[in-house]
Amino acid sequence: RALADELETTLLRDGPRDRLQVKAWDDIPALLGEVDLIVNATSAGLSPGAPAVLPARVMRPGLLVFDTVYGAGCANFQAEVTAAGARWSDGLGMLLHQGAAAFRLWTGQDAPLDVMRDVLQRAFSASRR
Repeated sequence: RALADELETTLLRDGPRDRLQVKAWDDIPALLGEVDLIVNATSAGLSPGAPAVLPARVMRPGLLVFDTVYGAGCANFQAEVTAAGARWSDGLGMLLHQGAAAFRLWTGQDAPLDVMRDVLQRAFSASRR
């Protein structure tokens, strides 16, 4: 509640107050029919074999799920999302673009995104074997 109050004060200073709401974790499944995007920004899934954040039965086809976690730790969550018929994106792209921004800051040159993407994908596909 304290975080929501702070966000309301700083982010919604001039906007409608009803855009930010605090919901209990147990209420989330009932609310998923009202959203198009779920972003998992928790540390859940950082360990290989971590349980899924949400089960397939509470997600619907067409929903987009973005997990900031990447690698083997998010495999169970990805399996649940796929089983629900929802769309999945993990944090590997975010990692790629964070690296590209750092490359640009350090070198003053554009990062070789294709090369970096290929290396990341090979590294993480090897870690899942």
